[in-house]
Amino acid sequence: MELRVDIGFEQLIHMVKQLPRKQLDKLLSEVNKPSQPVAKKGDLKSLLLSGPTFSDEQLQAVYKTREALTKWRAK
Repeated sequence: MELRVDIGFEQLIHMVKQLPRKQLDKLLSEVNKPSQPVAKKGDLKSLLLSGPTFSDEQLQAVYKTREALTKWRAK
């Protein structure tokens, strides 16, 4: 789902100033986070290297599931 709202810059500033302190701090921390570099079109290596990875526990669960499925199919 996508929602697009067309508001002016001044309206945005006005709304931000009305935020409670806790939400304003959260907004500022999100805005100040360094953005992740966007991979260039065709730069598959960079895209794959910056992607998510499995933890050791998750890999073990995958291996166990594969073993169980292989045994189940062999019956």
